[in-house]
Amino acid sequence: MEPNLKTGTVSVSGRGGEVKLASVKSPLRLDRVRGTVRREGASLEMLSGKLDGAEVTAEGTVDFAAPGPLRLQVRATDAALARWLPEDWLRRCDGTASLRANLRGDWTQPDAIRAEGNFTIKNGFLQALPMLDIIAKKTQNASFLRLQLKEVTGNFARLRAGDWELRKLRADAPGLLRLKGDVDLGQGGALRGTLLLGIVPGTLRYLAGAEQTVFVAANQFSAVAGQSGLLESDDTGLLWTRFQLGGTLDDPQEDLSDRLAKAWFNATVDEVAALSMEAASTAARTAASAADTVLDAAPPILEKAPALLEQGVQGGLKMLDGLLPR
Repeated sequence: MEPNLKTGTVSVSGRGGEVKLASVKSPLRLDRVRGTVRREGASLEMLSGKLDGAEVTAEGTVDFAAPGPLRLQVRATDAALARWLPEDWLRRCDGTASLRANLRGDWTQPDAIRAEGNFTIKNGFLQALPMLDIIAKKTQNASFLRLQLKEVTGNFARLRAGDWELRKLRADAPGLLRLKGDVDLGQGGALRGTLLLGIVPGTLRYLAGAEQTVFVAANQFSAVAGQSGLLESDDTGLLWTRFQLGGTLDDPQEDLSDRLAKAWFNATVDEVAALSMEAASTAARTAASAADTVLDAAPPILEKAPALLEQGVQGGLKMLDGLLPR
């Protein structure tokens, strides 16, 4: 520490050490820190360290006087999701994340501090979700059982303790699908959101009805009222649908699985009906062909009818004659 009596400030710098954080089990292991303390507040000019394996840097200011405004910019890289996710989500997804966040609020009321920023997740996966399991089963494509995500990006905002917003969410699984949309996470882990799912044409070819009634081309999707402007130029090669997300983090729900199942059922019924009509048509054609064959052979047979009839009558009379008593 270096006090400056003229300015009434104290410069602080250091290396090493740990900082205990109330909301995180592991301590923040400091690499370097530098700041200035004044009578009315303090400024953090530079902080770098590691938190659960993630590289963290921060800078900002805080006022000591009530209500104690806090302004802090935080960046984190190489954060393994496995160390941050709730236990019940560890089997569902993973990846390596980075984020930038701005924190604003009264530092004496941490639950009211607002955080806004953006995030990127790379080399992740998503699995054990009912929607993916159904698609994998119906399409005979095991890639959906463990969906490899090249990159996931989005903006986030913490409105208050327990309330989060995810905006402009985008997840890419090359060669299979793209997911876009907005999600809200409320108290108790409540989920609510509207998401767009784009698939590579042919991906759901074995799921009858999916690419005919549930998913549509980008231009058709954008033509629907309220959906204009949701897709970008690099989305045009995919087939798109919109679905609702609900439930909770522990038990996420969506309405796409039911729509896919209904489309498959309807398409299967239509196919069976079409096959029945085709079978009936084939039988009719076969019967007509047989009748034509008989009619074609009829004239020669009819020409011989008198002689055949006479021979039959004579044969019958001889049979009767042999049976009559003498």
